[in-house]
This record gives sequence, structure tokens and C-alpha cells, in this order.
Amino acid sequence: MFYYKDENDAVFFISKYTIEYNEDAHTYSVYLYESEWGDYGKEYYQVGDEEFATYDEVLNFLKEGQ
Repeated sequence: MFYYKDENDAVFFISKYTIEYNEDAHTYSVYLYESEWGDYGKEYYQVGDEEFATYDEVLNFLKEGQ
């Protein structure tokens, strides 16, 4: 997938993401997850989120890999 640097300059390898549309605010939220192998197989941990006004901005963010 891609690498993501948060506001504290920590770098994560993003292996999963979800996109949600907020109808009230007319915005898109992208939730970013990193994975690790745990006791029960692969486990995902949310490491960041970003909000965008348009779906094109979401696609550009995902293409660039931030």
C-alpha cells in the first residue's frame, strides 16, 4: 500500500484503509490502518485519519501515498 507520516512525524505502513461519506457535512473521511500479526492472526490498528471535501481529493491522497 503506502507509507503515512502523522503530525508527530511517525511513519506507518498503511495496509488497509476505509472511506466514509458524511452526508451532513458533505465530506469524506479516510481512516488509515497498520497491521501486525497477533495471537489471532493479522490485527489492524487505526493510525490516522484524514478529511476531504471531494472524492477527487481522496483519490489524489491515496495515489500520492501522502
